[in-house]
Amino acid sequence: MQPERGSAAASRGTRPVQPGRWLRRVCTLNPGSGLPRHEDLDAGLLLHLARVHRLESVAGARVAALSGRHPAWMRHLVAAWRRNLGDQALFRQVMAEISGEAAARGLPVLALKGADLAQRVYGPGERSSNDLDLLVPPERLAEMESLLGTVGFRCDHREPLNARKHWFASTYRLIDRPRVQVDLHWGLGTPGRVHWDLPALFERAEDVPGCEGLLRMEVHDLLVYLALHAVAFHGAAGRWVWWLDLHRLVTAGEIGRSELVSRARDVGGSVSLGAGLERARELFAPAASSLLKTGWRSRVITRLGRRLEDRSAGRAGRWLVAALAVDQPANLGRIALGVCRRLY
Repeated sequence: MQPERGSAAASRGTRPVQPGRWLRRVCTLNPGSGLPRHEDLDAGLLLHLARVHRLESVAGARVAALSGRHPAWMRHLVAAWRRNLGDQALFRQVMAEISGEAAARGLPVLALKGADLAQRVYGPGERSSNDLDLLVPPERLAEMESLLGTVGFRCDHREPLNARKHWFASTYRLIDRPRVQVDLHWGLGTPGRVHWDLPALFERAEDVPGCEGLLRMEVHDLLVYLALHAVAFHGAAGRWVWWLDLHRLVTAGEIGRSELVSRARDVGGSVSLGAGLERARELFAPAASSLLKTGWRSRVITRLGRRLEDRSAGRAGRWLVAALAVDQPANLGRIALGVCRRLY
């Protein structure tokens, strides 16, 4: 689709609407709220940003909630939301098959990231996801692999033995519907970077509403985990939807500041959490700013992530951010050794 550039602002002598700001504003509106001024924005750039940052469906849901005729670029957003409604229905069906089999076997399975967030803090079809991220206790990994085989999945990782030895997740694809992928986790990070107490994590977990046999993280665990994922593992230069996830979690329910700080410290995610909440505050709203004090490393990471995001961050930039995000710098050698082993 070609960019639709408006000239109304130029003729009126007013400043044109910034597409990124408009998009982020719409993603924080309540359903049915009127849209911000949009007559003179660069619609082509807006659609590009919405696609790259996985916000098409959220914005499309907001547009679809309003009656009346919409310009072509808005209808594009609505179409993306409707497609994602179908995708989510497919993923829910697959999740129900997995969770039902897990319940029958007494196997604890915990939904991660989009598999959880799509129901927890988003409306139907709003939170897009490319796969299902699931966590099982490491000692029951073989049982989960057998379960996935039973419901039609096969391992799709290019180096499954290396992943098992030096990593904490592997990929599985549904044989008759190859676009459905499961990222199966038996850990939540590399040694030295994080130190999750998985038995305690499962003990704190809660049932996923309407999905027997599937668990989800307690909210403080989830905030720390999502911040680590976005900052430490993706160099703080990720998609805006990751920061919107943090914003929505902060504004959706009661977060205990002392409990959050303690959990982040115990896990090794204090720097990442500070940077993640600061970036969420910058992009979406000031709600996250009062949760904890931001240290100098978190502030540096936020600035670096902002710049790297605009420049399509390379590996070197992401590694720099990842190094800064290690709570205990003395662990950097151990982390680097683990990276080398995985690459080998």
